[in-house]
Amino acid sequence: MKKLIAFLLVLCASLTLFACGGEDPVTPEGYKLASNGEICSYDLYVPETWIVQSDRSDYTIAAVSSSDGCTVSVAKLEDVYAETMEQYWEECKAKFTFLSDFTVTEEGAQVSVGKDGRQGYRYRFSGKYNGTEYAYMQVFFFDSNAFTPGFFCYTYTATAAHFDTHLSLANDILSHFRFH
Repeated sequence: MKKLIAFLLVLCASLTLFACGGEDPVTPEGYKLASNGEICSYDLYVPETWIVQSDRSDYTIAAVSSSDGCTVSVAKLEDVYAETMEQYWEECKAKFTFLSDFTVTEEGAQVSVGKDGRQGYRYRFSGKYNGTEYAYMQVFFFDSNAFTPGFFCYTYTATAAHFDTHLSLANDILSHFRFH
């Protein structure tokens, strides 16, 4: 009986120790969860030092700092009626009239998104807004979950002067993306 009680005490202590292991084992080292898991069907992880600017809807945005001008965001796109990615991109380009000197540098490159390697389509472009030149990378991809299917857009935005500085980090953030 004493051996049984001792065994149960050791078992309880072990379970308590391992159950309180701290951080979510999915969170990459040096990153934090930016998206709101109660609202979003995805997890967007950003470096711990970044500022999460919005996590109150199915749209998440985080910035390097309040003054850097570099952001990453994920949005679930609603009311998409295009039948092909090319058709949708043409619709998108028509909406970028707020950018002067709008220039597309890459259209529809197939890329891998997240840990599960789902296929995405990458577009890069630049333009001026209020006299400042910005560069953008957008990756469009699908969530094929039968219960919450969706079309999503990951956007990396930076001033043109800083775009290459943070590009590898923006790609790393995208590589850690995952759906629930």
